[in-house]
Amino acid sequence: MHRRRYDFEGFANNNNLYTQYLFTGVTEVRVKLHATKYKPLNAELWQRKTGLFQSDVKVATFNTVEVGYSTETTLFGLDSKANYYIKFIAPAYFTGWIESNN
Repeated sequence: MHRRRYDFEGFANNNNLYTQYLFTGVTEVRVKLHATKYKPLNAELWQRKTGLFQSDVKVATFNTVEVGYSTETTLFGLDSKANYYIKFIAPAYFTGWIESNN
């Protein structure tokens, strides 16, 4: 078992932002979100679909993070063959990470 971690940071005034990399090969992830300024942070975990005429699927909605605060969440039961990413709902000013031990 090895740990994989992806740190992220960003800001968006008008358009949603997404993690640059897809997470795959995992059944469980820990996510830390920190709202850095101006507005509470809202974010979602999405599963990327690759088939013809398939739309991506929202897997989880994280609790709203108030400015200056952080939250950590562990998500279980993910499909190890699927690809996942985080969507940050604008406006968003944030830092954080996503990590897996499997």
